[in-house]
Amino acid sequence: MELGEKKEGFIDALFDFSFSKFITPKIAGVWLIVAYLFESLIALGALLSSLNAGGTAFVSTLILVALILPVALIGTRITIEGMVSLVKIAEESVRIRELLENKARGESEEEEERG
Repeated sequence: MELGEKKEGFIDALFDFSFSKFITPKIAGVWLIVAYLFESLIALGALLSSLNAGGTAFVSTLILVALILPVALIGTRITIEGMVSLVKIAEESVRIRELLENKARGESEEEEERG
């Protein structure tokens, strides 16, 4: 089975040590949710821990969380989109290569028939 074909299951792709099958597009959404939850829990933990330090620390932490959390969420999204894009480019490259090989095979068969 070639890189561009998608008939294989997740487990087959997970244990494909030749890296001819990709799992990134299959798990990207789940990974994004997990990363968002993790980043949000860290922000919540920072806010809760700053409650013990007093009002000024809480307000400062709240401002920092309000500035940093969206940047972290956006960065995570961009990173995962980049990984998925690279995989999709690889899959499309395989499809293009296969089409070109099929076309070249067809042209060489036509030349053999003529000659």
